[in-house]
Amino acid sequence: MAAQAALDDACLDLRQGRAPSKDAAAPQAGCRHDPAGAGWCLGRAHRSTWQSAQLHGAQAISAQYGQFTGRRFPALPGISPPRYLIEQLTDGAAATGADDTTTALYRLNAIGYGRDGAQVALQALVRHPDPHAAPASCRTLAWRPLFLPDME
Repeated sequence: MAAQAALDDACLDLRQGRAPSKDAAAPQAGCRHDPAGAGWCLGRAHRSTWQSAQLHGAQAISAQYGQFTGRRFPALPGISPPRYLIEQLTDGAAATGADDTTTALYRLNAIGYGRDGAQVALQALVRHPDPHAAPASCRTLAWRPLFLPDME
């Protein structure tokens, strides 16, 4: 449930208009490492550009639940709030075989934590209109559990 909550928070982050910058802090492919860009990556449809350590752990550059949306996660004491990475796919039309160039394609990656060290990671592929528009919600195209190398 925590991982799903992080996917929902990532979607809200998108809906609120936060977008990857085109400046030096946003590489051609890869993730931003600046505080304002936490949780943002530019990716490719065929392969993620981030490492599992960037989603969680000591090297995490992912966004924490509520960091940009103002939401609060009701976690149990001693359990970390969920985290997410948003990948804007630069070759999004190719990913789905669609001609739809009016909307951006994003891959949302989330991890949630539970009791006794439990971790669950999820991934969703979503379409989202122009970041400057305010859609009702992200349009989910696909969803799957995400198996991180250090979780198997």
